[in-house]
Amino acid sequence: MTVLVTGAAGFLGRRLTELLVGSGERPRALVRSMDRLADDDIDIYAGDIADRALLEAALDGVDRVLHYAARTGP
Repeated sequence: MTVLVTGAAGFLGRRLTELLVGSGERPRALVRSMDRLADDDIDIYAGDIADRALLEAALDGVDRVLHYAARTGP
């Protein structure tokens, strides 16, 4: 099963991604910036979640989405 984690570089998303990798999964991560997450066991898609082309590419072949992306700050 292919899992996409949005917000995978954030506090909750990162922990969830680590759990998925630890259980033998190879999750996909949608992150705003590549420098916040680097792992050979994760397929990383970097950019804005509002970018339709990026989102469609990240979702291709995905069975489940775990949505942890959120706007933070004022």
